[in-house]
Amino acid sequence: MGSTAPIQYRNSRFLEYVYALDAAYRTPTWLPDQSFAQEQDGNVWEKLRRDPVITNAIESRLLGIAGKAPLIIAASKEPADQKAAAIVSDGLLHLDGFASARRNIATAVFRARSYGYIRWRRIKLSLGGGPTLAWLVPVGIEDVDPRNVIFVPQWSGEGERRELSIEARMWSKHRHAWATINDDLWQNFVHMTYGEEEGRLGMGRGLQDSLYFYHYAKGIVLREGLQGLERWAQGVVAAKIDGLRKTDDQNANSTQTTNWLNAIADMRGRHSLVFDKNDEVEVYESSGTGHQMVSAMLSYLDDSLTRCATGALLPSGGGGAAGSAARARVEEGSADTLIQFDRAILDEAFSRDLIGQFWRLNHPLLAV
Repeated sequence: MGSTAPIQYRNSRFLEYVYALDAAYRTPTWLPDQSFAQEQDGNVWEKLRRDPVITNAIESRLLGIAGKAPLIIAASKEPADQKAAAIVSDGLLHLDGFASARRNIATAVFRARSYGYIRWRRIKLSLGGGPTLAWLVPVGIEDVDPRNVIFVPQWSGEGERRELSIEARMWSKHRHAWATINDDLWQNFVHMTYGEEEGRLGMGRGLQDSLYFYHYAKGIVLREGLQGLERWAQGVVAAKIDGLRKTDDQNANSTQTTNWLNAIADMRGRHSLVFDKNDEVEVYESSGTGHQMVSAMLSYLDDSLTRCATGALLPSGGGGAAGSAARARVEEGSADTLIQFDRAILDEAFSRDLIGQFWRLNHPLLAV
């Protein structure tokens, strides 16, 4: 009989996660935002949106998620369920900017979480063909930046009976301080969290963390490329001068060098140059390899950013001449799968928060 190999590895690195998780929930202030990109740059979302390639990819994903008009579907064919669906469907007709609100909430795909505050108005009308009553209907959803909402751990009890609850707070413009969002007020928010994991402390994981690295690299490539553009376009001018030639101030080397540098700079502006017949001037044209390296790196970064944001490359017009129709169909199918999943999360958020709050606020009328 064979013998069992002895246990050689005793990895305890998991304890780092456990201790960090425990420390986060014992903080006396608020739970730290888990976005690495946000930690590196507080304006990362705005900077990502300034890049035309990234903006186009982000909008393509968001419009794919929120662009389809939502349908209110009855839970069953029972008359009560059919009636309820008709009431809710009519009640949402007064909601102004519903498409924009869905698009704003869908940004959780990139920012990890998103919020919208529902505004209500009491209007006398008939919903679902029923009697005319004073219904509370949603008339707007105000966008709330996720940086405006924090979570604070609250501990109560002692010993084994000690319990943890998470309190949401929002910055109050009137009080100039953080204000607690109680349970009743929290029900008036539409909120979506993307990529929920225990280690994210309830804040999700958005795609901007992945986009951040390549966006940062793209900035370096663009900077180097623009600096090299002048050299590639105009070449490098080399002037051979007589360093021993006497000048007015008897400082041959420094004066001659300065004069030539000024003359070359003037030449670039006037596109002409006059020099002594004893001097030699040569212009070395660029081989183009530097330009090709920058162009290739930019294409790689743009393609990678587009693929990350949309889930595909060829269907969005990227990839240059690479790929095939079959590959495009495969990538389009992958992108559709992502959008359908994201759309399901978005629909769940609106069903839970918007329709749920409509049902709670109008419960007395629904019982009539």
